[in-house]
Amino acid sequence: MRRRDFTINALYYCPIDELVIDYVGGYRDIKRKKIRPVIPLKRIFSEDPVRMIRAVKYAELTGFEIPPRVVRKIRSDAPLLADISASRLTEELFKILRSGNTAPVLRTMDSFNLLEHFLPRYAEMIHASGNGSQRDDFADRLFRRLEILDERIQSDGNMGPGKMLAMLLWDYLEERAEVYGRSDELFHQLFREAKNVLKPSLPPNREVEYAVGFVQRKIGMGARGKKGRKRRPGRG
Repeated sequence: MRRRDFTINALYYCPIDELVIDYVGGYRDIKRKKIRPVIPLKRIFSEDPVRMIRAVKYAELTGFEIPPRVVRKIRSDAPLLADISASRLTEELFKILRSGNTAPVLRTMDSFNLLEHFLPRYAEMIHASGNGSQRDDFADRLFRRLEILDERIQSDGNMGPGKMLAMLLWDYLEERAEVYGRSDELFHQLFREAKNVLKPSLPPNREVEYAVGFVQRKIGMGARGKKGRKRRPGRG
């Protein structure tokens, strides 16, 4: 029980007696639709900052509420994510992408000050695009693309890590491809851009290569920078 972080995932089942055992009020919190910590709030996130990400994932997966005092603590402790290894952050990134709730999870992480420490370049671009007057800005396109990803994951659940990364990277790489234009080195340039924009996460090179190649084919930008017809987000 002490290894659990929130009450809703600290329930136990006894197969002999066919009983749910609840030491922490988890069943009550499920009925109340609350995400409540098991560990004292003053140390739950300092002990493991990844719990802040898990709280957001649980809330978006279940539709439960994170109490205001927990939200305030997450916002104040968000910089602690800087202490987490790249491998753990990468693991969390893929968990989010395959959750079927990527768009709402990243939106909530942004509002809780987590995104600027999890995907800082994306947080920067989202905030910058929000300052413009154009309706079809980067944030709009990104989250629409992620909504398409979520729809596909929820419908069949069958999508490889490289293709999931492609959905996350698509709009950024399309913009960068326009900047680089005609270039024999376009794939390598976009690969470097992809690795950089995903930091501090470090997905395997083979998955990033797949994602870059996938996006490059879909936007019609070949190795020599020839641009084809522009497609709608994530279709085809």
